[in-house]
Amino acid sequence: QPISSGMGFYGGYFGFKQLLANGYIKKMPRFVGVQQDTCAPVYTAFHANREQIADDDIIRNPTGKAEAILRGNPTATYSYLRDLILDTQGTVVAPTQAELLKSYEVLQQAGISACHTGALSLAACKKLILDGWITPEEKCLLMVTGGRMY
Repeated sequence: QPISSGMGFYGGYFGFKQLLANGYIKKMPRFVGVQQDTCAPVYTAFHANREQIADDDIIRNPTGKAEAILRGNPTATYSYLRDLILDTQGTVVAPTQAELLKSYEVLQQAGISACHTGALSLAACKKLILDGWITPEEKCLLMVTGGRMY
């Protein structure tokens, strides 16, 4: 799921925890946080195995097509996001702007209305499949947001 401060991400996590606790699912899914390569402080800190955001991770003037998640300083929520990702054996990925634009185009061609932020989910899924992190046997739920209502 695309993340900035991660409130939607955290809400999804607690929802799945309730599904698990009430027997609706058998295991907790792995949670994947997605940021664009031009504004990826959570990605940078997570892959540096930091418990807190470092000053070097902070993006002072964030840019990128996925405007809804242009948060360069998620210091206040990073430790919670990190714990959630580790708890679910998840990860964080940061697709490039080119990967984002290609995924946006694919969604549009398929008739799926999404914003650039929503298209990051597809870009991340493709990246994780190509890297072997997602196997052919696994199912993925993509959070594709920001579409227009007709």
